[in-house]
Amino acid sequence: MEFKDYLKICKTFFMSEMTVPEFMMNFFCDLASSEDVDDESEACPFQKETNYRKSSKVYYGERPMTRTDAYYMKTHFNEEALIEKINDLEEHVQQNLADELTDHGIDADIWNLSDVMCDLFRGYMDEMSRKMVHKSKKNDHSACTTPEEAHSSKKTKLIFDSKTMELARNFCIDHENEKRLFILCQIADYIDPLHQHVRSLYTEYLRQNDEVKNAIMVLNNIPLLQFEKDWEYDYLDVFRNDIRELKLVTEKDLLYEGGKYFHRARNYPKIVFRNVNPRIFPIVPRDMISKQIDKGDLLSYIDEYLYYKDNEKYFKYVNVPPFDWMIEHLNLLNCSEEELAYWMCLFIRSACLIIPREIPARQKPEKEYDEDADEDECFFLTPGLNDLETMEDLYYSTLYIFHDLYSGDLRE
Repeated sequence: MEFKDYLKICKTFFMSEMTVPEFMMNFFCDLASSEDVDDESEACPFQKETNYRKSSKVYYGERPMTRTDAYYMKTHFNEEALIEKINDLEEHVQQNLADELTDHGIDADIWNLSDVMCDLFRGYMDEMSRKMVHKSKKNDHSACTTPEEAHSSKKTKLIFDSKTMELARNFCIDHENEKRLFILCQIADYIDPLHQHVRSLYTEYLRQNDEVKNAIMVLNNIPLLQFEKDWEYDYLDVFRNDIRELKLVTEKDLLYEGGKYFHRARNYPKIVFRNVNPRIFPIVPRDMISKQIDKGDLLSYIDEYLYYKDNEKYFKYVNVPPFDWMIEHLNLLNCSEEELAYWMCLFIRSACLIIPREIPARQKPEKEYDEDADEDECFFLTPGLNDLETMEDLYYSTLYIFHDLYSGDLRE
């Protein structure tokens, strides 16, 4: 059931006599914490919205509903207020409400109605707090004299002049074979913007002004990443909790002191890999008759360790927590610093690709299909392991996947 359907049901049963603007303002304010707030900036944002109009996706006011709005409703959700609204309904009305939810595919009856309604609202706000982004107003193109003077992304509504577009196009042509690594340029720009990098792609990108940098990303349908201060250290605490929750490590995870051994990869950018992803890890035999020992990469081992954890027949082949296996078989406690940095990068990268499947809270909402978007605007190329040639590439790729997993989604 979509959020708009949930709101429609709430209006029908709780506030049917109100207009849509009145319903939106009253419903959200009623469900926000009723505690008095001295700071006006902390007040329920919907108290100030009086011009809502119905949209196909959500209800908008003078501006779209932002992730900040949704996060406010998630953190200030007054569950008792919603339960009180439900309890005020007559029994036959509650039954009709449960039937309406059931018609929309929600398993509800009169006995669990309050829990279902609260869980739905909390779930929608949790999803929207990660998904909703404040959309900027449409840019005025009247100042553009020719079509080439304006290039606009349908997501960001950025406009670039002809000189900027020419420089961006030239950059894309010069580095066409490295297009999958373009998004890592933003990581390089954040980590070390005044450094001459091993890969010339990063260095050339850093030499561009901010307008050209943005144009390069827009031309390749690459999102402009937003970095919080010290995110590469703050997210690590969440990551460590996640891998322990999944039991990927039971001994030392070697990510203490801000993941210093992981970040030491910056000290060895010139190391070139002959095989960036070695297949040395045991996996479940593909031929169970001969039971010949098969080998896979680290990602495969983590995947099968979690997949077969409840299957005794197969779990015996992959029953050692991945990081514990690495410590035991790769001698991580006594190896060189550059070797340890490499394995830390590969472990974090591999684990981040698996975590969303195992921990629902880490799952990103599916991208909504934009009927107006061109087919080639619905995706962008991302770097795979085969695109990574040096320690510098691997470190930046790991940071990108790490950031993509946890950005806008820090949880206590």
